[in-house]
Amino acid sequence: IDSAIKNALLMKTSCLESVLYSQRGNPKCTSINVAPSYSAQSGELVGIELKLSTGTPADDMTDFCNVGLDGTLALNTDQSTTANPVLEDSTRSEILNQEIACSGRSFAHEVMDRVCIAQNIKPFKSTNKFRCFRPASACTYHAFCDDFGPMSISSIAAFIKQLDHELSSFPSCKVVLCAEQGRRALTNAVFLLGAYMILRMELGAEEVARRFEWLGASSVEAFRDASFSTPDFGLTLHDCWRGLERGRAIGWVRAPSEGEQWGMLDVEQHAHYGDALNGDAHVVVPGKLVAFRGPQDLACGDFSDAGGRREFSAGYYAGVLAELGVTDVVRLPPPRG
Repeated sequence: IDSAIKNALLMKTSCLESVLYSQRGNPKCTSINVAPSYSAQSGELVGIELKLSTGTPADDMTDFCNVGLDGTLALNTDQSTTANPVLEDSTRSEILNQEIACSGRSFAHEVMDRVCIAQNIKPFKSTNKFRCFRPASACTYHAFCDDFGPMSISSIAAFIKQLDHELSSFPSCKVVLCAEQGRRALTNAVFLLGAYMILRMELGAEEVARRFEWLGASSVEAFRDASFSTPDFGLTLHDCWRGLERGRAIGWVRAPSEGEQWGMLDVEQHAHYGDALNGDAHVVVPGKLVAFRGPQDLACGDFSDAGGRREFSAGYYAGVLAELGVTDVVRLPPPRG
């Protein structure tokens, strides 16, 4: 504890300065409490928590700073969640030092070199130090029922391309992936960052999971089946990352060099036919298995738009399956239409 307190005192009050930065001319902090912060899993000391209480009940706000044993800092405006060591001092104070209105805790955490993840912070203007990264198209999942992910391989590819572009276009900046509010949005953002680490950086699923241990299990949510009923199983982030790692190992999918294909998958073709407007057909095992929605017996034409969804004829799917190299079809559900 003595070494941690000494480390905290040697921060030259930068932690307090960042908290009070927006209060210049109207200081509200009237009390400071210092307490050790321990890991819930191991019970080991992980830092010193400085609790700053505001001066008026109307403010009803307490700021937290956590000084980690390694000298990193965290700012958190949620009293119910222990803060985590995050970015170095300058970046952390610029990103997190702002008043926000949200139900969840605010954080920004560097998970790999020059790449951070943040949630519940206001959109900030990109500078020569860091970039606000909000890849809406790649992070959007089109649900069937109450499902919310995981993202398709085409979405993963789009995310990797966008993040590569950010990192190469702004080599002196840290890129901050700003997740939307909610556990599901954070889960999808974490999944995409983990997918980047596995496919682009070629890390293993275990190492990726370790880089997100600071989040805690309650911060994310297991993926579920495409229904509105109570799910009887959950697909965890670790499950998905292990699948990607295995797919990379056997050559099904990999992050390509310029102009090359993503392993055995044609990502553009996958995105096209995976769209519900183009057939909702997906390559499950490259060169071996394709899954698609059962066709309808339509009066005329290849497709029909009715009841808020698009249905396709058997003739339409015959052309799609021929293009995908399918030679045999197995029908699972009963005939439709």
